[in-house]
Parts: sequence; C-alpha cells; structure tokens
Amino acid sequence: MSYNDHERAQLKQALLANGVLPERASQVVDLAIHASDQAMETLSAVVKSAPDFGICIMAFEIALQLAKARMSATFDRIHEYGRQQGVPQYMAAVDIRA
Repeated sequence: MSYNDHERAQLKQALLANGVLPERASQVVDLAIHASDQAMETLSAVVKSAPDFGICIMAFEIALQLAKARMSATFDRIHEYGRQQGVPQYMAAVDIRA
C-alpha cells in the first residue's frame, strides 16, 4: 500500500510551508514514501514464509508491534541527532490514512 497523490501533496506542502525548497521537498517525500513502502513489503514477505496462516498472523502482529517500538525510538534519536547537527526541524500535522 503506497500513498496517493493527495497524501503526497500534503506531505510536500507541509515541507514547503516550513521553508523547504520545492525540489528538495519532492525528493524528501519520494524517499520517505519509498522507505516506508519497502519496510512494509519486507515485513509482509518475511511473515508470509510461515508454515501456516495462524503463525503468519501472530508473527505479523508481533513484528508490527516490535517495528513500531523500534521506529518510535529511532525517530527520537534521529530527530535529536539532526537538531545537534543543525538540520532544520519541521513539525506538521498531515492527514494520512492508515
């Protein structure tokens, strides 16, 4: 599942509103969406190797919880590292479907 044009535009607009140049905003959005899609595809591919549906679903649920926790902690570390390195920090609310 990837993101539609409206969601991509919302993400780009949030960056533009915070002073990111248009060409950089497009690159950031494209890379972010690609990375997110790849992460989900990898999770799905790994759990689909389970010997049966029950194991697949249980493993998927646990994997999603583990990934969510790891991603949250990684976000905090990357955000702080970027701040320390002088990278502009942008925060915006964007309505993205789950």
